[in-house]
Amino acid sequence: MPPSPTVLRPRIWRGIALALCVGSLLRNGLNTSFAQPPKDIIASYDGFDVMPSPGKGLGAFATKNFKAGDLIYEEEPILIFESNMALKQQLAEGSEPALIFTLAVVLAVALVSAILGAVTGDIKVTPFSILAFLVVSFGGIGGLVLKWYQGGRERMKQEDEMFASGPLFVPPELQPQWLKLSTEQRQSVANLADSTAGEMTITGIFRTNSFSKGSSVGTESSVLCTTLARFNHSCNPTCRQSWNEKSGKERMYAFTDIKPGDELYTGYIDILKSRRLRRDELLSKYLFSCECPSCSISGIEASDVRRQEIARLDSQVRNSGKDPQTGLKLAEKLLQLIEEEGVHDRYLRARVCDE
Repeated sequence: MPPSPTVLRPRIWRGIALALCVGSLLRNGLNTSFAQPPKDIIASYDGFDVMPSPGKGLGAFATKNFKAGDLIYEEEPILIFESNMALKQQLAEGSEPALIFTLAVVLAVALVSAILGAVTGDIKVTPFSILAFLVVSFGGIGGLVLKWYQGGRERMKQEDEMFASGPLFVPPELQPQWLKLSTEQRQSVANLADSTAGEMTITGIFRTNSFSKGSSVGTESSVLCTTLARFNHSCNPTCRQSWNEKSGKERMYAFTDIKPGDELYTGYIDILKSRRLRRDELLSKYLFSCECPSCSISGIEASDVRRQEIARLDSQVRNSGKDPQTGLKLAEKLLQLIEEEGVHDRYLRARVCDE
């Protein structure tokens, strides 16, 4: 017996609803990522995500294609340390008492001179004026100025004790910058690693995560960028950092073509050293033994020889300006070694061609 119209009607409506749902999925694609958002992404940026990297803590992973030379990211430093900041701090602290005393003397001399000139009409130096100067400078204006100075120093001492006893010790030369940071910014610094010995400090975090203020690894001035600090090390980096003085920002460029899913690597040290020296330096400064592909290959002895030869030839090419023919031959050999070693360093290649 066929079903009655009253039974068919609900079935028809359910069929129509199901057809509409299926059609919507087919038009928009079977994308169900909204159901389970990725839980391991710490932060997302235009072009990369910060997320856990096996054995390395957090790392940066590309979310789009980059061509060699592309700007990946630029960031304004959260803290800047100039190589002469500590010296300036010491000089300032050492010169303050002398400056305060000099100020007191100048004020005292001006006051005594004015009084004597008003009373006697003569501003010549006399035993009386000298005695008055001593009394006023040390017992009057000088005492008030020095008392004000000592009060200021006491407040500074209390601030230093506060920085020393807080969650992170902040060195005096960085305290003015630290005080200007928001709570969120301070926390982003505290979340970074400290590979130095002892308790975690701002100095240790800075040494572990900062970039040279320039393209050279050996530059003494350095900057701390909490996002770029998430780029891990490789002895064949795919990215290179560069300080832009005009914008006041640290920039990260692609060394080579990068595809989505690739981890973005930079270099913490001179990668043209031998594997043993590279590992020793990384272990000493950053407390890890590098296991990147360049350090894990079977023919490491040949790789060490090539890298050391690359460094030697690079130096010779840069010093061959007076002998172009010799420089050209050295450059050809150098480019061949770079190709054999598979080094991504396009700046090295470009410098060889420019020379």
